[in-house]
Amino acid sequence: MKTFTNTGNINSFDIVHMVGNKDSYTITENEGKLTYESASLNRKYIVDNVEEMDFKYSNGVSNNFKWSDEFSPFSRISCKEWLNSGAVMSGIYTIRPNGYDINVYCDMTTDGGGWTLVSYAGTIDTNKEITSGQPEKFFQPIIFNWGNIQTDSLNTKTSFSRIDIFNTIMKPTDEIMSKRTSNNNNIIIFPIMNTDWFGRDMSEGQFNITAENRNISYLKLSNSGNNGFKTVSNNTKWSYLDNDSGNYPGIDWNVPEGDNCDNCGRDYSTGLNHRSLLYWDISNSGYSATQWFHGSPLSLTDGTGPSNLVQDVEFWFREA
Repeated sequence: MKTFTNTGNINSFDIVHMVGNKDSYTITENEGKLTYESASLNRKYIVDNVEEMDFKYSNGVSNNFKWSDEFSPFSRISCKEWLNSGAVMSGIYTIRPNGYDINVYCDMTTDGGGWTLVSYAGTIDTNKEITSGQPEKFFQPIIFNWGNIQTDSLNTKTSFSRIDIFNTIMKPTDEIMSKRTSNNNNIIIFPIMNTDWFGRDMSEGQFNITAENRNISYLKLSNSGNNGFKTVSNNTKWSYLDNDSGNYPGIDWNVPEGDNCDNCGRDYSTGLNHRSLLYWDISNSGYSATQWFHGSPLSLTDGTGPSNLVQDVEFWFREA
């Protein structure tokens, strides 16, 4: 059994209980493997290679653990790893996807959980260029990188786009989920398919959707929240309009080629075009300056025309 170095309210090195009116934690070490369990938070983590522990307690929250550089119990690669470690509550977690710790917000419930909030198309300040700090055509949420990762955008509506924190581990089978903060009933989940399309730098330019690379293997859709998902794979694709050359990406499901209309008889039961799923806007002039997406994004009904009020679109990442 290893010897721990510690400060704070600790009863023993073998089994540790916080006392008084504080939350109850149990830490047990056995043959170099440490189990950290919180009954109040319903979390349990198993940690290998523990060399040093420094426990401090303040304002009812455990705020400082020091472990060996080899492993930190508060650093997983992603929210999915936290989920696999036993975490069940949505909230702020520390992850280490690229060798450094970063705080992120995790959704541990939707479609089984394990989602990391990586982009938020939130409040637009004057126009999209000012809000994102990116020039025209390069401020598309989830597609291009801008801003800093945020943990409180669901409350503050602060915009950012940083899926690039997962660029080193991203795979075509990993998934992106999108929903609106004001209406969590409508949800879209789709596989990444092409890792070059997300987390792009301006130097990489716009990605080009062609007839050869536009297929999406499936979409998971729900218009009734977490319990209403259906998976569709018939004619699911990135939109492809000849005059766009892929610059205005969008997602289509089972609609005619080039379907770009509102009020054209589409519905949730048979098929939806990009105007009611997701249809990114790359312009910063006129009415487009204050809308991240064309049409009525995430409405999952027949398109109803542009809505500049849709400034609360969430994007989440999860490994397959």
